[in-house]
Amino acid sequence: MFDMFRIGRWLSSSNEINRLSGVKAIASRNRNEISFKRRDLDILIGLLGDPSEIVRNEVVDALCEKKIDVQDHLATTLKCPNPLARLAAAKALSKLADKCTLTSASIDALAQAMGTSDDDLTFCVAETLIQLRDKRGVHALARLANKRCVEPLIMALTHFDCQEAAEALGAIGDIRAVESLLKALETNRRIAMQKEDGGNVRTCTAIDNATAIEKALVRLGAAFPKPNLEAGARKDPVKNSKEALRESILYEVGPGNMQLAERSRILALGQGAVPILIDLFRNPSTPNGDINQAVVADALIEFSKQGDKEAYAFIKQIALGRIPLCASWGREALEIIQQHFAWLGVDPAKDA
Repeated sequence: MFDMFRIGRWLSSSNEINRLSGVKAIASRNRNEISFKRRDLDILIGLLGDPSEIVRNEVVDALCEKKIDVQDHLATTLKCPNPLARLAAAKALSKLADKCTLTSASIDALAQAMGTSDDDLTFCVAETLIQLRDKRGVHALARLANKRCVEPLIMALTHFDCQEAAEALGAIGDIRAVESLLKALETNRRIAMQKEDGGNVRTCTAIDNATAIEKALVRLGAAFPKPNLEAGARKDPVKNSKEALRESILYEVGPGNMQLAERSRILALGQGAVPILIDLFRNPSTPNGDINQAVVADALIEFSKQGDKEAYAFIKQIALGRIPLCASWGREALEIIQQHFAWLGVDPAKDA
């Protein structure tokens, strides 16, 4: 058995390996105890702020071996000024959540910790809260809205109310979410179609979930089947696919889009998008305003660069003034196309 004098020397050492040995020694001397000796627990909690990640991880593992008295100390550490200690405490509570039920005080302390400007801490806590099906975790990741939020938000799609998770995934724009969104859409549509429960909360929530998921898929440029709401009606997957493709394009080029869309999203829809883009350019008026012809022109140029003859022929007609332009975006669309032909060194009037 290690004596405290030796352990103290290890822990006060500037050598990372010595401090690691000290943590292991404390864990070893408490292994057969129901809970940590108070002095040992205080030492371990203090070491959550150790500058070495290896030491901090070892402390987390040691603390998670005991379930009694640890949670309150970790919850308190979440409020300390040391960011390393706060993050280590959050990781410890996350690990404990896999082993036991967290107290309501610990969960609330986790939620309050997300109020800091520390994104790493917020992400760690939010993951834990989503695992516990606490909506505050989804709220936090929706605010962060970056690529590493995708996987925990995908997990949140299985929650009773997944609208905010779906909206966040649509905003982030990572195609990794498409498959899970499609599965969640199918599940929520199935619940929404159940007749026996009519307008109960579960059915209404499923309808709202499905609507949010559909919007997210549109933002991601992913086609999805329309719901078959009429009893006995035959599904038309081809028609549904075209409608979904049109909706995806409308999201990118619609009246609300005041700037050029991200080309990769439109191009990812494939050459099937070209006839729809041409139709939208020819008929730009919608109840909410004009289609952004400049965005459509930019997309058609990109498809023409890929060798799409229909797209090239149409932008040439625009350059020659043979296609009507809307008042709001027509001049900008024409300038984009003229610049493209100037860059190619091609005169549309002489191009056979």
